[in-house]
Amino acid sequence: MRALLVSIGTAGDLLPFIAVGKALRRRGHDVTVLGNGYFRDVAEREGLRFVAVIPAEEHLERSRRRNEWGMRQSFREGGKNLLADMPRVYEAVAAHYVPGETVVAAAGMMFGARIAQEKLGLPLATVHLSPICFRSACDDVAWPRWMPRPLRRAIFGAIERGIDHFYGSEINAFRSRLGLAPASRILSHWWNSPQLVLGFFPDWLSPPLPDWPANVQLTGFPLYDALTPFTADRELDAFLAAGSPPVVFSHSSAVLDGNRFFADSVAIARTLGRRAVLLTPHAGQVPRPLPPGVCHFPFVPHSRLLPRAAALVHHGGIGTAFQGLAAGVPQLVVPVFLDQPDNGRRLERLGVAATVRRGTYRRRAVTRKLDHLLRSAEVAGRCREYAARCREGNAVEQACGALEQLFAAATGHDPRGHVAGNGVAAGVAGSTESEECHGRVA
Repeated sequence: MRALLVSIGTAGDLLPFIAVGKALRRRGHDVTVLGNGYFRDVAEREGLRFVAVIPAEEHLERSRRRNEWGMRQSFREGGKNLLADMPRVYEAVAAHYVPGETVVAAAGMMFGARIAQEKLGLPLATVHLSPICFRSACDDVAWPRWMPRPLRRAIFGAIERGIDHFYGSEINAFRSRLGLAPASRILSHWWNSPQLVLGFFPDWLSPPLPDWPANVQLTGFPLYDALTPFTADRELDAFLAAGSPPVVFSHSSAVLDGNRFFADSVAIARTLGRRAVLLTPHAGQVPRPLPPGVCHFPFVPHSRLLPRAAALVHHGGIGTAFQGLAAGVPQLVVPVFLDQPDNGRRLERLGVAATVRRGTYRRRAVTRKLDHLLRSAEVAGRCREYAARCREGNAVEQACGALEQLFAAATGHDPRGHVAGNGVAAGVAGSTESEECHGRVA
């Protein structure tokens, strides 16, 4: 079986696909990652073939511009990037698709992969990393509990009309050039593959809801952070051994204006009397000189650092959040955009975290919240509980198994090279959706 894994964006967007690709390769499959050229070495270090859909220089320029955007501009300019990527993703998928031998797993926003499925008939799994990607009127975490569901659906309808207007014209112009009919309901229906939708998170973060696509499989989060550290292991080990467990302050790799965040973080650590580790690849964001007991690393694998930390303060990216859950440390989330506010709310609901708005990340308020997280026996107990749950599942193997089943259903062949028997494709049939929230539609 040939697997094409498609994800363009930050490290957090790509790393779960690398985890799955690495496991697929162990199972004897040929794996190609279609992604952001900035992360070529990450894929190739694991022996995965890599195709740069956008060059590294373009990614860096997008990151630079992103720091100048407000929320509204983020939606508009981010959408332009997605639409610009659409034909490039389509062409890359089409170029590497071998009929009868290939299965594709693509992040939801990779519209070109969805169009390739329709045009070429290839088997496709749409992959969502966060619950907020499943636009649901039944989700009492994403919506205020007091808001009636008819009102939620009405709001969704208005948003969807705007999204169809903004995205739809260009998507449908590209579809028309390929001889495809127009699409509508872009982000509530069309972007999901009718064959298989994978949620790379566990049901205890969000159970499947009645108005989700019926062909959703939740695998858990495929943890991966085996990036080569930009510092020698002995430097990290020496710092950790020299005193009490530190508070780790980390920011999104896509944010280039973290100077205020790290300056305030140093002040918070000093007020609490805690040692601290600052994680950012952008050295210019780090205040100098750092006081004793505070150090900066461009990157260290979370799996090496977080189990020896006291707490984690971060932007709310889903990958970082799951690394914190797996390590069993309390988390303070300072969301920036996209799924991060919703991820923070879900961690709060689990009892392992608190959130603070980016604009109010200041010493006094944050020190109080962080001190509570560090001292609370209840929070510590919840952290241990969810760390154990992270160890229970095998998200990577579940994801691999789902893709192998999808391949067998589409081709009639066993992914290991043998003809498949009847019934191998159970659970990956076409999708139907319910507009109600009173029961799961099978």
